[in-house]
Amino acid sequence: MTNEFLNKSGKLLTILLTLSLIPMLVIAIYARPFVDDYGYSTRTHDAWQSTHSIIAVLGAMGKEVVDAYHTWQGSFSAIAIFSLQPGIISERVYGLSTIILVALFLLGNYLFITALFKEKSSLTTIVFASISILLMQTLPHAIQGFYWWNGSSYYTLFYSLMLIQWGMLIRQKRFILPCILGFFIGGGNLVTGLLNLEIMALAIIYSALKIWVTPKKHNAEDIPADAAIKRFIKLIIITAVSAAGFIINVLAPGNQVRAAESVSRPALEAIGVSFLDAFAYLNEWLNLPVVMFLLLLLPFLWHYAKDKKSLTPEIPVFILFIIAFCLFASTFTPTEYSMSEVGPRRIQNVRYYTFVVFLMFLELESVIRTRALFESKGIATNPNLTKTYLTRYLLLVIAGLTIFLGVNTIPKENRDNITSISATRTLLIGEAKRYAVARNEWTRILLSDDKEVTLNVINEQPKPIYYSEFDITGDPDDYRDESMCKYYHKTRINLVE
Repeated sequence: MTNEFLNKSGKLLTILLTLSLIPMLVIAIYARPFVDDYGYSTRTHDAWQSTHSIIAVLGAMGKEVVDAYHTWQGSFSAIAIFSLQPGIISERVYGLSTIILVALFLLGNYLFITALFKEKSSLTTIVFASISILLMQTLPHAIQGFYWWNGSSYYTLFYSLMLIQWGMLIRQKRFILPCILGFFIGGGNLVTGLLNLEIMALAIIYSALKIWVTPKKHNAEDIPADAAIKRFIKLIIITAVSAAGFIINVLAPGNQVRAAESVSRPALEAIGVSFLDAFAYLNEWLNLPVVMFLLLLLPFLWHYAKDKKSLTPEIPVFILFIIAFCLFASTFTPTEYSMSEVGPRRIQNVRYYTFVVFLMFLELESVIRTRALFESKGIATNPNLTKTYLTRYLLLVIAGLTIFLGVNTIPKENRDNITSISATRTLLIGEAKRYAVARNEWTRILLSDDKEVTLNVINEQPKPIYYSEFDITGDPDDYRDESMCKYYHKTRINLVE
């Protein structure tokens, strides 16, 4: 595989990533707030509308965090993010939330992958672009991944921050920022908070083994013993700070209030059920697009693996697979413990991201070790044959991807399976624009001085920016209606056809 081929492949995938982002970002113009966007940002909205002062908004944010911490949930950093949803300025700029989420998601993927591969090259561009396209286009629920600030920031944003921290930990060049990120992630959702601590705990154990149990292998990396110990101490401190955020989150008085409204499982039972959940979703998500992604990466990883060392040479590959599965299973434990279920699809999004990243890492490790084994046995490949087979192989992968796109584009019932295709269709038929115009009329009425208002039912349901379960119902006792009433200071909102 030549450098020219790698460069062209990297440029092609970058173009495809860019093209896939265009409809995703354009349709965000027509997105509007939903449900908890209103509930968590009433204070900040009032502060901005009355003062236009950032200091006043931050003060209102602090009050929201303290109130929610004592009465509903302990995820203090997430509550702060919720209260700052862009719609507090104007519902017309709510689409900024998608830009923020997409930018952080791409940044997290890029920093993590370049750290994992220890280089910035055409190869890392290929991996970054392909995994970003896969995750953003085939995630379980697009609106809860990138178009609903409250749910998307709770999971996609915190997952992105977790990847950024992982990249920093791999590079081992920063200390203060990983501490801040770790504490912030610990104060977010419990799925990423727990997974982040597990990864760091494993990193501590692995570092200790390299320093004190297998020092010869460690010295082969030309790292002085005192420098390795300093890195180890820094890792412990970063983990401790991250754990402090997580503990503050878990011990919040509000968690007990929220727990009273759901049925929980015993801890050991929740752990056991989590493994069953993980196996079920492994079977569901190891589907055609994920398999084609792994096949697409295979020849590029094989080229990269030449003369490369395993990232974890002391750990057998089958142990890595077991650890990855256990980590994946642990993402189900918080919801199984607190709610006796896997939870809503916004949580499935972050599990899906994690699942694919783990698969990519396992494929990388397997390829590096397989190629090293071939080279140690003196098994060589004919360059001419390799080039021929590579061309045929990639053509086969491209054919598979084309079939997948066709299946999810031509039949009407499948057009919402891929985010950008769903967005493009909605834009072309004008559904998103009509929906936004109708929502703008809602806002005009809601900003009036009347305490009871009547809104027309909006029949447009543009995907991926609309989800019926998030919309108001016309029932004054429904929590969705109550949130909007509170936000706009209304006593009642009526809905009519």
